[in-house]
Amino acid sequence: MIDATAMQEFAQENRLGRHLLPILGKWLAKKHFGLIEEALLEDEEVRLSFLVRFETAQNLLDEEGKERTKKLTWRTSQGYYAFALTNLNRLLYAHWCPFKAVSESVMFDRLTDVKISTSFLMGYVRVGTLEDDFYLYHFSPSIKRIGKIMQTAAIEHKIMRLLTSSEEVEEER
Repeated sequence: MIDATAMQEFAQENRLGRHLLPILGKWLAKKHFGLIEEALLEDEEVRLSFLVRFETAQNLLDEEGKERTKKLTWRTSQGYYAFALTNLNRLLYAHWCPFKAVSESVMFDRLTDVKISTSFLMGYVRVGTLEDDFYLYHFSPSIKRIGKIMQTAAIEHKIMRLLTSSEEVEEER
């Protein structure tokens, strides 16, 4: 996939997160994925894409250096990022808002650990990198799929592909 619309449709079809803002959600998601489309290198192609809430571990610390237990606001435009795993073993993530666009990438070999934590309804994945850690939040079924894919990327430096016909996960060849 090299098109923002295809990335957004892939995420929705495979239940890998979506924007929960009722009216502007699809439009904002396309803007986020548009930044990823722009960030792709010449021979690079997106193998897997998803859209979830994003928070850096540094933002969750209070003045004393302890993690805050702040409640997430789900129906807002802030905090949603589009993510893409590419054939060049890169994790791209991007967030668009008026007058500011953020687009970053991490190579799979820079990922150190991935922790999945879910409850009855919601969950998160904590992704550790050599530079900084970050959290991905969404509904539990989506987080379980995304966490498993991220764990494979961190350990084996490969991408896992979701089959749309079933719930099985298979390695990308």
